[in-house]
Amino acid sequence: MKTVIFSLLFFLSAFLGTNLSAQNYVMELNAFIEYNNINLTNSRSGSTYEDVQGTPFLYGDFAVGRVKLNNQKYYEGELRYNNYKQQLEFKNEKGEVYDVLTPENISSVKLKDVTLVYEDIDGSGGFYRQLVPGAYMLLAKDKAEYQEPKPARPYVEAKPARFVTKNPEYFLYNAASGLVELKNKKSLDGIYPEKSKEIQAFVKKEKIKFSDEEDLSNLVKFLNTL
Repeated sequence: MKTVIFSLLFFLSAFLGTNLSAQNYVMELNAFIEYNNINLTNSRSGSTYEDVQGTPFLYGDFAVGRVKLNNQKYYEGELRYNNYKQQLEFKNEKGEVYDVLTPENISSVKLKDVTLVYEDIDGSGGFYRQLVPGAYMLLAKDKAEYQEPKPARPYVEAKPARFVTKNPEYFLYNAASGLVELKNKKSLDGIYPEKSKEIQAFVKKEKIKFSDEEDLSNLVKFLNTL
């Protein structure tokens, strides 16, 4: 009988603890706005891009995502990432869209199957798409370019304004070496010097292409095994 009572108390305690944890760590929208010092007048996004072809967003529209803040609390709500402005945007219950102008308060963002991490390198911070986690992280910087509309000319039709998705830039991040753009095998010079021979041998054996996301993922996963 004592065993049964003890088991019930244990599961009740675990259940209550989980709920209390959820209450403590999931923020409401107003708390999220206050923590990030968001001025709703200055942060209102007036960009609709209705007359622009293509999309500047990581995904075409808003999706329910989760933001992890530096205070270890979370916010869940409708989010999207603007690759053109390089800003996280959120929507309130009225459907109004706002920019997060203080991203340095954010640790990471989970949006569908993508994790965005915020890194501040030499005072220049931004969000990067995390491809490989670990001591060595593979990060990608996604960008969208705005192209102005072109008027019609003789025998040439007018072209509307449009967004063009650029090829990602890939970076290796480690606390010791910082952020290093991966352009070619020379980019690895100075990375893990005591293992440079093993790294170069892996690059040669696997025929790593520095423009290929899968190849770079395999390379960084290898670095994390050394």
